[in-house]
Amino acid sequence: MYQDAQGALYVHEEIANHVAEKKKAPVWPWVLAGAAVVAGAALWMSQSPPFTRNSNPTDTDIFKKEAEDPQTSWERLENLCHHSDPSVLQSLVHNPSICKFDEKGNINTYLLKILAKKIPDEVIHSTWVGLFAFMEQNESMLEVVAQCAESTEDMNTIRSIYNVYGRHLEIAFYVAENNFTPIDILEETSSHEAWQIRSATARNKGRLALDTIVRLLSDQDLDIRYYAELKLEEEIRHGTVSTTDLFQLSNYQSTNVRMAVARCNETPIEVLMHMHQIEKDKIVLSFIKNSISSRK
Repeated sequence: MYQDAQGALYVHEEIANHVAEKKKAPVWPWVLAGAAVVAGAALWMSQSPPFTRNSNPTDTDIFKKEAEDPQTSWERLENLCHHSDPSVLQSLVHNPSICKFDEKGNINTYLLKILAKKIPDEVIHSTWVGLFAFMEQNESMLEVVAQCAESTEDMNTIRSIYNVYGRHLEIAFYVAENNFTPIDILEETSSHEAWQIRSATARNKGRLALDTIVRLLSDQDLDIRYYAELKLEEEIRHGTVSTTDLFQLSNYQSTNVRMAVARCNETPIEVLMHMHQIEKDKIVLSFIKNSISSRK
């Protein structure tokens, strides 16, 4: 510091710079790192799609908007078809881009089939199925209906599918095989002209009426009769076929029906003793004797 002729005081430049440097606040490394993170996040958000900014990417509403947007890419729609939230899948069903056409005018129902397996009751009532499934030549859309028939657990949906599309062999097969199919429909499929439909009915793990079982026991196909016998045994075990019913079946005209009663492990001993007294067929009688001896 020095003084001029007028008495003014001055500080030497080097000294002033040295004091200024001492007064600067220190910049710690983690402060710089934090600033870099913030800057990076800002850059990522500026380059991200609009629907991800300022929102939670796991929010169901965001996925639903994507699912119902006709501009969403086919690849993204396929990914959304595997979403766990039913509301997202329902939005996909109503997306006009869920099916697409090729250059020849053939409809691609790949994504709709995926949805039919997950939410069949919504798909079967969709506009796509309503518009195209009635067209006999549209096998692709009928495959969607068949998938609905296989996957649904709703009796009303099954009944609706059978009433409208039951004339198609593949769809009738899945209806007959579905464990939730109403008993009266299974009674119809048990007498279907196609053995595949009758076989699916016999293998159905749901309830079968006794008349339906008896009809299947009288079938010409050996495998169908075998599954019908298993079903008879199951129904006796569960108490849905009574001892009175079995007494009536022991007098049944069909030899195959009487044989099934004789071979059934669940047939009460009193029914077997009654059959032993009245049975005239030697083969059936031999099964009766074997069953009686196995109980002793």
